[in-house]
Order: sequence, then structure tokens, then C-alpha cells
Amino acid sequence: MIIMAGFFAFQALRYAPDTTFIAGGYSSDTAIPVLMANSDHTSLFSLYYWGQDRFGSWPFLVYQFAADAFAFHWEAIHIFLGMYLFLHLSILVFCWRRGFIPLLVLLGPLHFWPQVSNYLFDIAQPYGWQLASILLALTAAERSGRSRTAAFFFGLCSFLAIWLSPSSVLYCLGMPFLMMSERGLSSPTRWKQLGRLSLPPLLGYLFHSLLRRMVVEHNNDAYYHGYETPLKWESRWIDPAFRAVIQHLDGTTEILIWLVAGALLLLAALDILRRSLRQDGSGLLPQLSSRVLRNPASLTLLSGSILFVIALLPLNWFAANLYGARYIALPRYLMATGFLLLMHKLLLHYLPFTLRPISNFGPMRNLLSLLLTVALLIGFNVFGQMLFQKREVSDAFLFRRSVARALEEMYPGVPLLGNYWETYVYASLQRHGSLPQPGTGQYQRTPFLLPDFLQSDRILVILRGYPAALAKNESVDGGQKSEPRRIITFRSVEYQLIEFKEIHGLPVALYRKSEKPSANR
Repeated sequence: MIIMAGFFAFQALRYAPDTTFIAGGYSSDTAIPVLMANSDHTSLFSLYYWGQDRFGSWPFLVYQFAADAFAFHWEAIHIFLGMYLFLHLSILVFCWRRGFIPLLVLLGPLHFWPQVSNYLFDIAQPYGWQLASILLALTAAERSGRSRTAAFFFGLCSFLAIWLSPSSVLYCLGMPFLMMSERGLSSPTRWKQLGRLSLPPLLGYLFHSLLRRMVVEHNNDAYYHGYETPLKWESRWIDPAFRAVIQHLDGTTEILIWLVAGALLLLAALDILRRSLRQDGSGLLPQLSSRVLRNPASLTLLSGSILFVIALLPLNWFAANLYGARYIALPRYLMATGFLLLMHKLLLHYLPFTLRPISNFGPMRNLLSLLLTVALLIGFNVFGQMLFQKREVSDAFLFRRSVARALEEMYPGVPLLGNYWETYVYASLQRHGSLPQPGTGQYQRTPFLLPDFLQSDRILVILRGYPAALAKNESVDGGQKSEPRRIITFRSVEYQLIEFKEIHGLPVALYRKSEKPSANR
């Protein structure tokens, strides 16, 4: 299992941020984790993805701590590799007691289903970190009733997953309920046990809620803006959102998986009801439902994914972002893998009698796993170029990096002012990183950078997408061309133009702080 997991892990560079694999390419959203990891500032504002209350930033705080401790500058590839390895290690831990086939079930879609994995591997999204945390939480939950250490790790991983995205609570709370439902919930003692098992994720969600509220209040006090996402659930969004979700699914096969998964969950619910009423379990259907209920981890992935999508349908934020495919990438992956894991367990149970000894006998199972590993490794080496995503470096990324490095060489240490997209992207692609500052009226989630920015004697203004620094002049052919203003004012500080040029087609203007105070000050 370690060999196979390691083989998949070594495919990392095929999905790196500098490739064409990532949906949306290298953008300002990709740049923000890099800038956060290298930031010299830490405050309550930093606990979320630069002000967003839906994306916890604990991975970037870990990177920031390491950068401070070892004086290291992180690049996008480092952030990606950390997430990628964390995800593959969590899959290995989750499958350690389950076997070789479940390992392939989780790794296969991750590497051969690009419609989903191009979001899971994107450092601009929380999904890779979130998926890893959920899998670790479910692994710890399976032993939390017998070990205080496991209960502690269940609570810790649940909190980390919920901090990354509150939607994780659907998976973290579902596991204890389904574990206890298998044993029956017909007595007060069982309900007390369920309450004790559910306590770690409940505390994790409570801690996240308190943390989020504290950050919003801090932002209001410090920056006069809470950066709180205005989430609302309205029934009018359900129909268009449902149609969009169906369009995002991969045809009839994936739709059938969701429908069959719903039927299996209904069987499990009927078995829970039967156990609560202490009814007889004889008969084909009760036996099948009982067998389904014996797989709480798989059922957790199925039920959590369905509840995830149900909660998403009436959400205004899903509609405001044009029902983006990225929002359902995680439940699609967990639905597919949960379904395959459950089918694997059911098939093992209903195998012909002559095959059961092979699947149950340890040495024979280990030998078969070894032979299958060797066969797969040979197959991957022979057909690897066809099976795996081909590594294609993005020309757009290479161009932006060349511009970023040129800016850094010509103007080392000079802060960048301009459109948020330009400043974030070019600052994150530099070896040391110039201080990025979105201009007034721009998409601004970096107010804590203002003091350092205003202390600089010179600033470099990226003119593209930043009309506040442009002056319109009549050109010779009667058209209009844009040139930088001779004097600009930013936050009551006046700057005078000293240089204007284009670097690889990017217009930039160098300004020096004026000796004379601004009239607006």
C-alpha cells in the first residue's frame, strides 16, 4: 500500500500550479495563499483566507510559522506540494485497515477524474486540505469510542476540517450517528454514547463559530468592514441550481450513482428504524439493509455529500457565483468514492463461497495485493503517458512569472500598487515578493499591509486595470492613449512620477513620495 500510494504521490508535478491542469489557471486566488504564507503580519484577520469567513487559513499559518522559523520564502509549488502530500498521506491512513482495493478506489478518481481533481488540487480552493482533514477525522472517529487519544484527534481533525469549510460538519457529525445506529438506538444508554461520540465535532464547530465571530468583530473594529459573507437561503434559487448541478455531473453514470446511493441510504434508514422498534431482521431486504448499515464510513460519505448539495441549492452565494462547478467538486468525489467503497464491501460479502477464503485469508490476501501492486506498477510505467494527466506547463504562467521576475530585478523591494489581480499575481511570483497593495475602490482584502506600504519612499504602479493612475491624452491618429498621471494621491499621500515604461507589454510607472504634504491630508 505504501508503494502504491507513493507511486501516485510522485505524480505531483503533473498537477502543479504552473500547469494547464488547474481550472482557471494561476490567478489572484492562487496568489493569496502564497502571499499569506510569506506575510510578515499575523492578526485575527489572518485566521481566514484574507478576510473571507468561509475558508480557514490554518495551512497558510503553518507555512508562515515555518517561514519565520527557517527564514524561507515559499512559492506556489511549495504550497501545492504540502497540500498534495498531506492529502495522499491522509488517504493512506484512511485505507490502512481497509485494504489495497479501497486505496485504489480513493486514488483512482483523484488522478483520473480531471473534472473534479482540477479543483481538489487547486491551492486557490480549500478542498484538498478539507478532504484530507475529513478523511483523518473519520479514521479517528472509528476508534474514538475506545480511546481518548482517538477522540482527541477526532475533535482536532473535525475542527480543522470545519475551520477550512463549515460544510465539513455534515461528514464529521454523520459518522458518530451511523456508528451508533449500527448498534441500535433503542435505549437511553445508546443515546448517551451517541452524545459522547458527537461531542468532539460539536465542540469543533462551536469553536469555529466563536472564532469566526471574533474575527468579524475584529475586522469591523480595525478596518470598518467585517468581511462577512452575506449568506442567505432562498427557495427561488433551488430550481436553477438543481439544473446547474445536473449539468455539472458526468452524464447518466454519475446521476445513477447518486440515485442508487440515495436508495442505499433509504435502506440504511429503514434498518435504523427496524432496530429502534426491535423488529425481526429476517428476510432478504432486512439482511441487505443490515449489511449496508455495517459500513458507517461509506454511508457518511454518501449522506454528507447529499446533504451538502441539498444545502447548496437554495444558497444565494452559489447563485451569485453562477453555480460554479468548483462548489460541488468535493461532494462529487466523496459520493463516487463512498459508493465504490460500499460496493466493494457488499461484493466481498456476496462473493461465491469458493472465493471467500481467498479474500479472508491474510497471507493469500497479502500475496494477491503484492501481485496486483507489481502488475499495476508495470502497467503504469508502460501506459503511464496515457493514464495520467500529461504535464503541460502553462504559457500564461511562464509569461507572468517572467514579468514578475523582471519587476523584481528592476525595482527590488518597491511595493506594488494597482489592480488587485495584477498586484497579487506578480508579487506572489517573485523570489522575495514585493508588498502588494490594491488601490482604493479595488477588491481589497489586505488592509493590514497599508502601514508598511505608506512607509516606502517609492511605489511601483501597475497601470493595467487601474484607471486611478491614468491620464487621457489625445494621440496623433485621433485615438486615445493612456499615460500615467504626473501626480497621484493614495491614502492622503502624494506621489510624483519619476519613470514610465512597459515591461513585456505591462505598463508600469515608478513614483516617489512628494516632499510636500497632500492637500487632502
